Amino acid sequence: MKVFFLSILSVLAFSPLFSHVAHAGTSDNVSGWAWSSNIGWISFNCTNDNSCGTANYGVNKNADDTLTGYAWSSNIGWIQFGGLAGFPTGSGTQGVNAQINGNNLKGWARALSYGSGWDGWISLSGAGPSYGISLSGTSFIGYAWGSDVVGWVSFDIAGALGVNIATDATLDATVGGSSVSGSANVAYASNASIVWTISNLASGATCTVSKTSAGGTAFASVTGITASGSTSTGSLTQGSYTYQIQCVNGATTLVTKTVSFTVLPLPAGFSITGPSSLRIPFLAQPGADSESGTYFVDNGGTSFANPVTVSVTSP
Repeated sequence: MKVFFLSILSVLAFSPLFSHVAHAGTSDNVSGWAWSSNIGWISFNCTNDNSCGTANYGVNKNADDTLTGYAWSSNIGWIQFGGLAGFPTGSGTQGVNAQINGNNLKGWARALSYGSGWDGWISLSGAGPSYGISLSGTSFIGYAWGSDVVGWVSFDIAGALGVNIATDATLDATVGGSSVSGSANVAYASNASIVWTISNLASGATCTVSKTSAGGTAFASVTGITASGSTSTGSLTQGSYTYQIQCVNGATTLVTKTVSFTVLPLPAGFSITGPSSLRIPFLAQPGADSESGTYFVDNGGTSFANPVTVSVTSP
């Protein structure tokens, strides 16, 4: 009888009723597989089997430690995380949507093919017997419980990928507190801040921020990074700049992000070519009594000072 019931669920899971459920797996940070001896493999991201072109789905760990999105079982169809209500009660369970509390995953997920006496609920922690999912580094370990249809669900099957949270990072460049990412109009001699954030860094992994473009102002790479932070570029000369953050764990690259911008040429200014030579290209309209402007100093073409403001008033 159980086999017949599962067969019906399998047909429903592949029916158009469920075809509208699709959440962007390529942008979700949970991936890998869980295993149930009753229903088999459960995929947490379409990137697991390169199926995103057909069904773009996945589960995401959010900044508030909640889990949202959809996992997929070829036997029971979509399993929803987040956005649920009307939770059942049970020994040691918590009536909440899936969320990480400390290092423990609490709450519930639900198979959307529920019906015919099956409620579809999957408990992520409970007691009697004690069970649950915990987070070890970036890997989920332990068991969830899905009653008679799903049974026990292991999140860390030996010899398989298990369910993991991907390391992520962001990289930005700011001048005066504003992002200049992608800008082609960064002022000459600007001092930019390279700002990065890191989330879900795997145990033993580190990140490096470096300049990958040639020419321009030199940049000393920042290595051994394990947390969010920032560093300064120093005064920037003309050119196109690209900076990179890359996080690795041994020989495995976990994430790479870049930011690029372009610094404008030295603007018009006055130059000092000798102890008594000074040329100032003022552009005031005829008859103007005074003009004030900010200029850069060219010390014989060998170095550049900070901009200076010059005011000239006719006698």
